[in-house]
Amino acid sequence: MNQFKFFSSLCLFFLLSGFQQLSFAQGNTGFLAGTGVMWYQGDLSEKLDKVFSKTSSFKPFVRVGVVNRIFSHAEMSINFMHGSVAADDARATEKDNLLRNQSFKSSINELAVHFEFSLRNLNRRPVVNPFIYGGAGAFKFNPKALYNGRWYELHPLGTEGQNITEVTFNKPYSLTGISFPVGIGISIQPSPKWRIRVDYGHHKTNTDYIDDVSTFYVDSALLASAPYGLLTVALANRRLEPLYPPAGRSRGNPKMKDSYSHIGISVIFNPGTPGGGRGKRGGLLGITRKKHDVNDACPGF
Repeated sequence: MNQFKFFSSLCLFFLLSGFQQLSFAQGNTGFLAGTGVMWYQGDLSEKLDKVFSKTSSFKPFVRVGVVNRIFSHAEMSINFMHGSVAADDARATEKDNLLRNQSFKSSINELAVHFEFSLRNLNRRPVVNPFIYGGAGAFKFNPKALYNGRWYELHPLGTEGQNITEVTFNKPYSLTGISFPVGIGISIQPSPKWRIRVDYGHHKTNTDYIDDVSTFYVDSALLASAPYGLLTVALANRRLEPLYPPAGRSRGNPKMKDSYSHIGISVIFNPGTPGGGRGKRGGLLGITRKKHDVNDACPGF
């Protein structure tokens, strides 16, 4: 089964469960919407051990989701994120990366299930609450490159020999992949029905082709004989050198999978009847509570 379809079905199951929860325990379920910026780490990054590389660009994203409380310190959410990533060797500082001269952009559409653990008791609605989260999902991408004023999809071209049948190269890669988002954040709750969350997340993936770069340069004559011939040759090698690189020269690093990160801000709205509010002397962090507050009503955001 297609990876994205599988996770779509899984998330639909959790989503229906969330709506059922919304009907019977309204204080436990809320709706999320947010935005922020995202960026890429991969073969076109100069420093894979750094959070951000000069060759990458910050791109906007939007997300929506459903959040459901599992117990007092944990929530599960279904998140759909739509955005894009891009990178350009022209901004590199390392000489060989500058000479390689590769660039790309790609849309990112991710559907993921997150499990979030908060430091403070959610049922008591603390004003400030740090959290961490992890999860899994599926995403779609589609790398493109600008050439002679026009954007070309790179996947159909087989720039690393995927369309050559005479010699065994890598098979065409899938435009869907598995993602493993992990992150940290802080939640602020100004009122019983509303929360504001700021978070940083890193999304590991199982693919090395978000940027269409992974292995090595293929012989130019072989590439020219494949479908899209000369266009494939032109986009496989963008080097600022007069000669086509020898076959087998490194184009990327197949041992390192691509990934992407984000910084975002979201709001969560709980349409149900909230309960378990802060006591009169709760203070900024809601540390002091009336004993009957938590149990008298359905817990709310």
